[in-house]
Amino acid sequence: MPTALDASRDEVAHLARRFQENLPAYSAPVHKRAESRHNKLVALVERMLELHYRRQIGATDGEIDALVCELYAPTPEEIRIVEGTPTQSSP
Repeated sequence: MPTALDASRDEVAHLARRFQENLPAYSAPVHKRAESRHNKLVALVERMLELHYRRQIGATDGEIDALVCELYAPTPEEIRIVEGTPTQSSP
C-alpha cells in the first residue's frame, strides 16, 4: 500500500524532471583558440612530468654515487676521472 511518503517522492521526482526539461542545454563550442590552449596545456603538463621524471633520475643517480663512494672510497682524482672532470694542472 503506497504511503504519503511514497507519493511525495513521486511528486518531487516528477517536478524535478519538469524543471530539468525547461533548462536550456548549453554546449560549449570548440574553437581553434580553445583547442590551441588545450594542446598547449597538455604539452606543458607532459613537460612538467618529464622534468619530474628527470629529477627523480638525478636524485637516484646521486644516491648511487654516494653509495659507490661509501663502498669504494675513491680518491678525488678517481672521482674526477669517472665524472670526466678535467684535472687541474699545477703551475
